[in-house]
Parts: sequence; C-alpha cells; structure tokens
Amino acid sequence: MGNLLSLDKFKKWLNDGCAKLRDAGMRRDAAEVISLDEYHSFVDSGLLTHIPKIDAGENMFFARQLEAFKAKLFNTKYPELLARLLLPVSYDAGPGAKKITYRAYTLVGIAQAITNYAADLARADAFGQEFTSNVRDYGEAFGWNIREIQSSAQAERSGIGPTMPLQTGRMMACRRAHEVNLDNIAFAGDVAFGLIGLNNIPSANTYAVPAGAAGSTLWANKTPDEMLADLFAMESTPLSNSSEVEYATRLLLPPAKYRMAAYTRVSIASDTSVLDYFLKQSRYIKDVRGWWKLTGAGSGGLDRMLSYRPDSDTISLEIPEEFTTLPPEPRNLEVVVNTTMAIGGVICEFPLSVTYGDGI
Repeated sequence: MGNLLSLDKFKKWLNDGCAKLRDAGMRRDAAEVISLDEYHSFVDSGLLTHIPKIDAGENMFFARQLEAFKAKLFNTKYPELLARLLLPVSYDAGPGAKKITYRAYTLVGIAQAITNYAADLARADAFGQEFTSNVRDYGEAFGWNIREIQSSAQAERSGIGPTMPLQTGRMMACRRAHEVNLDNIAFAGDVAFGLIGLNNIPSANTYAVPAGAAGSTLWANKTPDEMLADLFAMESTPLSNSSEVEYATRLLLPPAKYRMAAYTRVSIASDTSVLDYFLKQSRYIKDVRGWWKLTGAGSGGLDRMLSYRPDSDTISLEIPEEFTTLPPEPRNLEVVVNTTMAIGGVICEFPLSVTYGDGI
C-alpha cells in the first residue's frame, strides 16, 4: 500500500517521544529530547499525510453546544408610551358605556343700581349645556395551536438558552398592542369614531409663533431671548384669552426642541440654559417634558409645542374598561384568546387651558 499509515508505527513514534520527554524532565535543551532530524525524517516519510481527518459534521461537540447564551431575555425597544403618565386617567364611565356626557353650567347676571323702586330688578340666572364623547371598543387576539405548544415545550426541555413561554410572549404582545392604540388615541384621537385627543381639542388656544430677527420661526434660527419669548407666550396665552381664569402648568416639546432649550445658554457669559431660566421665572408652568409625538405634529408638518393643565377636573383620558382577556376558545386544533379595551378619548372640560404653538 506504499506509504499508507501504520497506526501502530505512529503510536510507537509518539510513545518514544513522550518517553524521551519524561526522561529529560525539566531540561531546557529541547534538542536533546527529540532532534529535528528525527522529526523531519518522520514528516518526510509521508505518513502524516495519511492521518484520517474528521469531517465538519463528525465531531464530539455540536456548534450549538459550544454556544453561550445570556441568561437575560431582551425585547426590541420602541418609543416610550407616555399617555398614562401625561394625562389623568378616568374610569368613571365603567364597562358597557357607549357615550360619556358631562354637564357644564354657566352663571350669568350682574347686580345693578336701583333707580326705580317700582321697576323689576335685573335677573340672575344659570344655564347648563351637555357635552358628549363617544366610547369605542377595541379588540386584539392571540393564540396557539397544538404543534406550537409541543414545540415550545421541547425548546424548554432542550435547555439551549433561555426561552420565553409561548403564552406569555403572545399575551405581552397583545397587551402592548392595546397600549399603543391607547397612546395614539390619547394624542390624536380617533376621528373615524369621533374620539378627541390631546393634540386636537376643539376651541383650544393657538399661539402664532412669530418670526425672529433672522426671519424664521424655527428655534434653530432664533436667539435665546426669542426662544424664551415663545416659551413665556405658551404660559401667558391661556391667561390672556380667559381673563386670567385658565392657566397651564405643564409644557410639552418635541424632544429635539427640549434638548435645544436645555443645552442653549441664555448668554455666552452665563451657565444658565434657556430651559432653566424659563422654569425659574415662570409663574405657573413648572414642568417641561419632551414627547416624541409632537415632532411634526403641527400644521403643515411643523413641530408643535403644547401647554395644558394635567388636572383631573380639567382634562382626562377616558378608559371605561381596561385591558380584558376573555376565556380561551378552542377552534379545531387551535386555542384563541380574545382581548378587549374600551376607550373614550380625551375629554377637556376647559379647553382654554390648552394652547398649541406650531413652527418652532
């Protein structure tokens, strides 16, 4: 067979070499252990070329067995849902309500001087109005079939990395779907079903943002003083339009404009930012936050700033029924779980407390 490998001869060479290493002990002269000539003569014999090689698929270990997994599971990140944090939530209507109505009363009359004791006196009076908002049911479902259940159980038994239980993962996705819908309605309403959002309250104030010295309304082209003028106008507008009755305590800005106000100094000689100066000098607004939904939310796709008073007696996000899961329904080889949520949009009893400013 020519130079075909004799396994016994190869083993003998290895054993002889190991014996020489043991005899050498800790000697530093490696040449005295196995000479280079001995090594090269064995290589030149061609025997090493016939050592059987292990194929990629023939291994004591599989690739997945040598793969390390983090113990923590990670979810894809999405923009933060802020509706529940920014608006007072009301559950007053309760499950089953189709409309939400509130009544507002107006007191009229001014006392006048009496000039004729025989004449009738002026009358004071009170009249009321009803305002109604619709309630809409929203639904989402999740489920699994018998094979998915079996596959999920097999994945857990395999022990290869952490896994999210099938039912848990899909229920979490379903719950988040409802929260995304709630966040969207809280901001923009649902026009198709007559629901109002914080960004389109009827009869709210509008602040016409003026152009600065550079001829632009954009803050990128305005001086710190011009930016401050816009911020203070968002506080003074509801006061002016309501004879000092209505006021705002919170201001929302697009995140980029929030950072601009926070990073821009009022002057080169000062370390006080535009935002810090505004919060220090403002009489009513003591809370300024960024909300990504305001980016491009104004007229013509321009950035919008929004001031309002997050008081439950002034404005509320109506949720007659929270996220509810119905009993699982077997359907052939599948199990389906329906979920519902009832939303009444945003109700603002005093719209002059809200102000929009577009074009910053």
